[in-house]
Amino acid sequence: MRVVIDGKVLEARKGETVLQLALRNNIQIPYLCYYPELTVSGSCRTCLVEIGLQKKDKIEMMPKLQIACGTEVADGMIVITNSDTIKKTRKAMIEFLLLNHPLDCPICDQAGECKLQDYAYTFEQNKSRFSEDKIIRGKKDVGERILLYSNRCVMCTRCIRFEKYISGNYGLTILKRGVYSELDIFFNRRIDHLLSMNLVDLCPVGAFVSKSFLFKQRAWFLKTVEAICPGCSKGCNIYLDYNNNIVYRIRPRFNEKINSHWMCDIGRLTYKWLYHRPRLTENKIRDRVVQAPEAMDTIANTLLKNKDKVCVIISPYQTIEELLMIKKLADYLSLKVMVLFKEDGKEIIFPKFTIPADRTPNRNGIKKIFSQKIEKIENLDGYDTVILFDYSPENIIKDEFRKIKEIIIFTPFNDNCLFENVSIRIAGTLCFEKEGSFINQNNKQQSFKPAVLTNINEYDILKGVYKRVSGHSEVY
Repeated sequence: MRVVIDGKVLEARKGETVLQLALRNNIQIPYLCYYPELTVSGSCRTCLVEIGLQKKDKIEMMPKLQIACGTEVADGMIVITNSDTIKKTRKAMIEFLLLNHPLDCPICDQAGECKLQDYAYTFEQNKSRFSEDKIIRGKKDVGERILLYSNRCVMCTRCIRFEKYISGNYGLTILKRGVYSELDIFFNRRIDHLLSMNLVDLCPVGAFVSKSFLFKQRAWFLKTVEAICPGCSKGCNIYLDYNNNIVYRIRPRFNEKINSHWMCDIGRLTYKWLYHRPRLTENKIRDRVVQAPEAMDTIANTLLKNKDKVCVIISPYQTIEELLMIKKLADYLSLKVMVLFKEDGKEIIFPKFTIPADRTPNRNGIKKIFSQKIEKIENLDGYDTVILFDYSPENIIKDEFRKIKEIIIFTPFNDNCLFENVSIRIAGTLCFEKEGSFINQNNKQQSFKPAVLTNINEYDILKGVYKRVSGHSEVY
């Protein structure tokens, strides 16, 4: 069907709203309450447009303005988004929303990303005609990981619809009426579920804030890189927001087939893996710091001398590229390969989102690359040397390793290198610090890039060891 918006003839899809059609064709209509995947509310009234229909030889316009977010397109529809009447109405609506809104942009975490702030500038609301006292609503601790600044709320009800239809928690409601309306938790039902931090992304005005990000950084200082969440096998697409080589927050990136617009709180806080345990930043042989070439030589010599009694223990937190290089090395020397798995969690099911039981990002990558059955660590008897790749955010190294004569460990963390039999320590990186790919629970391979730059590259060390062992000058 054909729809005309501001003189442009557009092809519309059945069931599409005027707002969706406009946004899909880069025609800007302001909105606050609309959000993809949520039901239509129409409460903010900022997306009002003029709508008419072509009937024979004349256009019949509707007598009143219509909300673009709740009006489905029809063949022959005429839409006007920028008339003087609409501009005047939008300006009035933004002024109305600002009546009791606090002037706290300088301390609000949403500043720089706030739609209301943008619209206030767009519609020149730099002065207020409101001389009465504003209604003051307090700050509320509504959940384990989020706060609610009620003063900033514009009653768009995105959060209420999310709680009802996506999380199924029914945790929020609007109390009182009229100008005294106030968002609050419902019968003291705190928002502690594992989708709670999505409310921070949903809120267009900074009423919901993350406790872990509060007052940490300004949005305009942050740089962003696309990545994949390492928190579980779902493989949620994410944005890493960072500044000065420090990751400050993780946000979901839309992928219709994997995570839609959402992600769980477990994944959002995985950036803390970078900072919550002491990091290993240098390669060491015993207690002596060595450069990469010497470390490669030592590992290669150890493997060649003792290859019949060497076991390689890999991690589902490693990238596809690292696992492929390990397989080359293991196949060339006929080394035994085992996996350092942590125990599965419990599958958590919400109405429109599921957190899988497998809390590792690349278990399917291991299954695909090592087609033979890979054993968990059960018995290390008969092995004198273990090459251990430990990238788990928790310290899950087992006491069985104490029996081994010599351990060569690749790890980002310093506190799991404490066994006396650890002879070589290779500084590793977490997925936020390197380029690579994972295979998720649906066997989809997804790549990611680093947000934190380091001079550490364990993949190059693996490649160097393989070159020394095999004598091949080129490795692909």
